[in-house]
This record gives sequence, structure tokens and C-alpha cells, in this order.
Amino acid sequence: MIIRNKLDSMYQLKKLGLNCFPEEIFNPKDKNMLENVSQFFSQNDANLYVVRDISKWQGNTYFNVSKEETLKNILSYNDNFSIAVSSKNYGEYTLIGDIYISDTLDKLWLLASDNPNYNTRGVLKNPKWNYSTDYYDRRIKYVPHIDKIIDYIFVHNLFNVIVEFAVYPQRVGKNNEFVAIFELRTDY
Repeated sequence: MIIRNKLDSMYQLKKLGLNCFPEEIFNPKDKNMLENVSQFFSQNDANLYVVRDISKWQGNTYFNVSKEETLKNILSYNDNFSIAVSSKNYGEYTLIGDIYISDTLDKLWLLASDNPNYNTRGVLKNPKWNYSTDYYDRRIKYVPHIDKIIDYIFVHNLFNVIVEFAVYPQRVGKNNEFVAIFELRTDY
């Protein structure tokens, strides 16, 4: 699996049937863009949304914004952007971060936190757990709730892929599971 950008990631999330939050791509040059955004809001009514540039990694992103703020912020995009239902609508997660496990299990890296105020960018800046090791490293089992994301990787065969995730104490997302996947990355 090769994932070069956010579009590829969204495609793989859908293709693999992974648990995620509703998200849709919009083109600012489309004359029906505002109508399409309104339709997304009506189909995915929530208090908070995430708006992001999908043309590049860590592009301009607005986290946890209202519908009104979203409508204001989308006017700043010249290229395609996505709107997603924010994970904050589902309550606090117990673990959030990025994880990679190789198919041979000889490589595992984890950047994660249990800080409920972090989004995934906050984890990258200040992770509580930052490991570059292998699957058999005993330290891994002491990360609370790590078993849920590791089991998810094994069940869905997400080896050799960076998995951006959150683990919740309750079931969330499209598939009503304890793990939500935000993004998959290989080549970006």
C-alpha cells in the first residue's frame, strides 16, 4: 500500500473499512461548494469540525471549530480542503498518536500521549511516549490502552503503515469501535 497524500489516505480508510469520523473533500472553485458544505453539515450535525488543507502534509488546519467558524475559514483555501467531524465531539480519548509496526515485527515506533487536550500535532511536539524499538520491547505493554491499537493493526493488517489514531473508552466513529483512525501514511 502506497499513500502519498491525504487523498490516498482517505481512499484507503474507506477501502479498508476502517473506523473513522465523517470527512469529505471540497473544491473551493466549485460553484456549488457552499451548498455542498451545507449538505455535509446537515448529514453530519456536530458541534465541532476540523478543516484541513489536503494538498500537503501538515497544511493549514483549523481544529475544533464551529459551523460558523468553518464557513469563515474555508474561504482561505485556494486548493481542495476537507471538512471532518472533530474527534472532540466524542469525548476524551485515552490514547492518541502515531504508530508504525513492520510486518516482520522488528520495527515499532510510537509517538503517543494520554493528554486529553492534545490533537495529533500536539503529540508530535510533546509525546509522553516516544519509542523506536521492536514489537517485543517490554516497555510497550506499559503504555495504557496500547493493546487496542495494536490489536486493530493486526486485525486490519496495517503493517508498514504509519497509523494516526485515538483510543476511546467508549465506542465511536462510523463503525462504532474503540479505536478511531485519522490518517494512514507511507510516503509523506
